[in-house]
Amino acid sequence: MNSLPLDLDADKVSAFQQRVAECSIRQGDYAYYYSQTEIDRALAFKFQEQANYCQLAFKLRQIMEGRSFFSDADRKALHHALRNDSGCPTIRRESDFHRAERLNCFDFARKVRDGSIRSFDGRRFSSFAHIGLSGSSVSAHLIFDALDSVAKRSVSCSDVVFIDTADPDCVAGKLRGIDCGQTLFILDCRGDSDVLREIDSIRSLVFAKMASDFAESDEIKLRRNFAVVSSVDAAHDISGYAASFFFDDSICERYSSLCVASLLLNAIVFGDDVVSRILDGAKSMDNDSLNGNILENPAMFAALYGFFENRKKEKNISLCVPFADELTLLPPLVQHIAMDGNCRNTDMRGEVVDLDSGQLCFGAEGGHARRSFFSALHRGTFLFSLEMIGFRTKRKALDEMIAESVALFFGNRKRKFYGGRCSTMMVFDSLSAFSLGEIISYYENKMAFQSFLYDVDCFADDEPLVSAEMIADGRNDIDGLSAGIIGCY
Repeated sequence: MNSLPLDLDADKVSAFQQRVAECSIRQGDYAYYYSQTEIDRALAFKFQEQANYCQLAFKLRQIMEGRSFFSDADRKALHHALRNDSGCPTIRRESDFHRAERLNCFDFARKVRDGSIRSFDGRRFSSFAHIGLSGSSVSAHLIFDALDSVAKRSVSCSDVVFIDTADPDCVAGKLRGIDCGQTLFILDCRGDSDVLREIDSIRSLVFAKMASDFAESDEIKLRRNFAVVSSVDAAHDISGYAASFFFDDSICERYSSLCVASLLLNAIVFGDDVVSRILDGAKSMDNDSLNGNILENPAMFAALYGFFENRKKEKNISLCVPFADELTLLPPLVQHIAMDGNCRNTDMRGEVVDLDSGQLCFGAEGGHARRSFFSALHRGTFLFSLEMIGFRTKRKALDEMIAESVALFFGNRKRKFYGGRCSTMMVFDSLSAFSLGEIISYYENKMAFQSFLYDVDCFADDEPLVSAEMIADGRNDIDGLSAGIIGCY
């Protein structure tokens, strides 16, 4: 049980109301609440001292200004670039490239919507398919799910499909319900060489289906139904496609949620004005994240609190729970940023870390979480960090979220739920394109701050790990045993 700065046996209502008012960070259209935690003024002061000592705001500004950040390589981390084409903060270097790609993306989207760009047989596109793998590509799907409930579609389309597996049966099943001849396929080529190899295999399956449906057309002609988004260095054979777009090689895969690869399909379906609002929201949160005062900077405060819980309270499990059906895919995105970025066994100098870095991150949408692992949170004995996201316009879900937080905090002794379990909450006025951008930026900046605290490089794209796929197809043999071991089953 945690030691809480609140007498649970005293007048709960008045004491708690005062604590909620004192323990919140209110900015614009959102508020961050840490009232259901053990944080008091003394601990908050220590957080501020640590933020100053580690130069958290200064380091984030360095990244946003496009400066080379890493001592071992002349490399930047420009994941903020696309959303900072004007205003403050401003990318000082290479901004023309990112501005041009953003404008090219929007121009292509408008031409698809007005019928200027058509399929290989001259018909307007009526379906759209996003092809991508690994954790980063989930961002395109997350943005679509969120916008589909709050924004009007700008193009008439019968289907939007996300193909995120190279399994031939699954790919065939997703293609079965769409007319490939009127489908624009977007190849999302984020990831390492293994991911790109899988993308190529999916593309081959799609071409085979199209060749079967349109026997008179060759691959060169069919390429007009494809747009490709690739990093500059990884741009392979892109000739003949309907369009080609690029993202900077300095943007690592897990921090690419708002690059062209995620935005292109959504710009087509919902319009560039809606997508621009996502980028505006992200930029707004970026500006808040540059504030050196932790009581005005929720991303920095949350990073410091998570670091404190891991190091001082030995809570190595983190939970992300959005109370909105439209954000079902937010936990997988946060997991990708958090675990792939900060869970490392070496520090910025390549030396073995002496303490755990990062936390294991899990999560689910609130309605599902309440009927699954929340019972374990109330009754279990393990330690965890919990962060929940809610919206004032979703009042029923918000009430359920607050009820869970309060129940975890106060407990119910008659039912042997002893309370003392901490949680934090981010509450937005509404779910919109703008607030979606804020949420994505919040988690990106939070995890960046934690990487500074852990002294690990969350932006590094490591050498590909030995994967099951590499072993299965014979590209990586473990002491000559792989083929023999796999053949036993």
